[in-house]
Amino acid sequence: MTPDDDELVRRSQDGDIGAFNLIVERYQSYVLNLSARILGNRALAEDVAQETFVSAHRAIGKFRGGNLRSWLLRIAQNGSRDLLRSSYRRREDSLDEALLSPGYQVPAGGESPEESAMRGALGAEIQRAILSLPEDQRATLCYGRCSGAQL
Repeated sequence: MTPDDDELVRRSQDGDIGAFNLIVERYQSYVLNLSARILGNRALAEDVAQETFVSAHRAIGKFRGGNLRSWLLRIAQNGSRDLLRSSYRRREDSLDEALLSPGYQVPAGGESPEESAMRGALGAEIQRAILSLPEDQRATLCYGRCSGAQL
């Protein structure tokens, strides 16, 4: 039987790291995808997701009930916004460097290069449209739909 959120929080507050790991497993895709939608950058979103769970672990003792998922997503949203506001930006890797790097492999699959390019262009266009929205609308768009969507 899978423990509910209240049980996992209680156990985490009592120092059970295994219970907190179950919280991470349960909500990591929500947190990661929300951050990716806000930031528009998967690598930065992974950093924010990690920091979200570190912050949540530190603050789990102060959690007084309510919706655990909303609490975690709020931490992720705040972390993403803080990163957007900061002047820090990671250097983007160039496509040429990636293609020339050792170990690079052309992805295998049933798509033709043209289909792959069209899918990529559509994904980029959708992401540009999402990024043109204000931050709060980007986050609202993602709430409830982020678990399966991948950036």
